[in-house]
Amino acid sequence: FMTTGTVHTLEHLVAEYIRDEMNGVIDFSPMGCRTGFYFTLFGDHDEAYIAEHLVNVLRKVAVWDKPVPATTEKECGNYKDHDLEGAKKMAARWVEGIEKNGWNCYK
Repeated sequence: FMTTGTVHTLEHLVAEYIRDEMNGVIDFSPMGCRTGFYFTLFGDHDEAYIAEHLVNVLRKVAVWDKPVPATTEKECGNYKDHDLEGAKKMAARWVEGIEKNGWNCYK
């Protein structure tokens, strides 16, 4: 379970920086249940390629030490609900799980 602030901050950081890692990113947004994210891409991408670049971004998020982008009242409809420390912890946990168990939970 992730708090709304954790989810929201992960959304901002990953959505912003995944585009620097790979082409064809349309959206990275949270599921309403707060148990995961939807990651929408244009084109044909190999799962391993996607996982590699997502992990690169999550590693950056895990040690993020700058302000969260687009968190002003003008830029964000829920600008008061952010949790950078929670996002950093969840990103580190996500990376740790992928490194330990692999990126594909269905194999």
